[in-house]
Amino acid sequence: MAAMSAPAEKPLPHLAPATTAAAKLHVLNLAPIKAKLDGKWPKLSELVHQLFEKSIRDAQGPRDHFVQLDELSYVCTFHGLAFEEASLACAAIAKEVCEKLFGGVESGIAVRALVGELSDQILSRQFGDGAQIDVLLELHGQEILVTNNPAAPPPTVTEIVPGRQEVEWEPLNTITKARTALAPLGLQVGMFPIWDLARKTSSCLYASAYPAGRPGLSSTRRLLGRAAELVPEAEIHLLYTAHAYAHRVRNAHRVCAVGAAVSFETLTHFNWRVRYITALKSLSLSAECPVLLKLEEIPAGTPLGKLAELIGMLSVPDLRFVLQFASHMALPDDINFRIGAAGIGCALPSGCEPGQAAAIMKKLVHAFATQKGFTFVEGLNTTALVDAAKSSGVRFGTGSELGSSWHSAVEPVPHFPLSA
Repeated sequence: MAAMSAPAEKPLPHLAPATTAAAKLHVLNLAPIKAKLDGKWPKLSELVHQLFEKSIRDAQGPRDHFVQLDELSYVCTFHGLAFEEASLACAAIAKEVCEKLFGGVESGIAVRALVGELSDQILSRQFGDGAQIDVLLELHGQEILVTNNPAAPPPTVTEIVPGRQEVEWEPLNTITKARTALAPLGLQVGMFPIWDLARKTSSCLYASAYPAGRPGLSSTRRLLGRAAELVPEAEIHLLYTAHAYAHRVRNAHRVCAVGAAVSFETLTHFNWRVRYITALKSLSLSAECPVLLKLEEIPAGTPLGKLAELIGMLSVPDLRFVLQFASHMALPDDINFRIGAAGIGCALPSGCEPGQAAAIMKKLVHAFATQKGFTFVEGLNTTALVDAAKSSGVRFGTGSELGSSWHSAVEPVPHFPLSA
């Protein structure tokens, strides 16, 4: 008798990846209060943590978790809640924290929340440190801002189409999020030109924060001063702004390099460095509009091998590196091996005379002579300093003598090159 053939196996149905609502919550604009309280701040900080964690637990279910990202920032999950329900839960958490901390007093304190739907696979794999979830929510999450001002309008959330797994990325949305995040710190965001000294033109713009009403290329760490814990997140927002603006330039069929800066101090702190590298690796860069990352405020005595190591850790395709030393005193005498930087530079000291400036810039050019790259100087505030830079062989620079043009990052992309 012929053997019976086994019935053909039915193919398993295709299952869409399961998703869960996730959120990032953090307190904004605490720097003035920290400065005012000074030694009493640690106790208030502990109280903020207790309030946040209790409010998060109250809003979560038994399968949910949360993890602290930094001093006053958390990521958390909301299993079983739709996006709109998770958004309301975040708004309730933020409102409770603001009210219990400051009541109805208008102090400018706010809680910012980013809510999105992430795959369970990502959440289970990455939830340990929260850094990858942080990046995904910054790029794709919908924003809620809750203040402790009772007169403020209720929080609103952008609606997500039900069943849609991916949120279409829009460069202007990323730039708007950065502007919103830095505004409570008294900072605005702009794109500032780096000038070609010989041609008096610019085809390179740097994303920078600046004090409200006083535009200028600035160091984020110097702007935030004592609020050091806020610096890495602000630098990541500026990185996202540069990345988004590079896409705007590409979409407009223009040719321009776009840059952002990260402080040496951020990169030498393990947790901050991990968060910054995670943010870098989430970007989609293009050779048509390269991104320049400036490692700024490198202190005197930093081993060149350490800088080469940092560049190696930060390297991603289509990213170029620029080294800015904290002062002319920190400049190396010679860089005698391939360090991986496209350029190096420094800022001139305040009140620098043309003779001193010429000596500084000749040392700068000499130190980078064996490398395939360019030199730049900041603080060219007089005609004599610009002339000294050009005669010394410095290619790029910034300073009041070169003009004060800048762009808001949200206006139409200009035609390049710009004229000084």
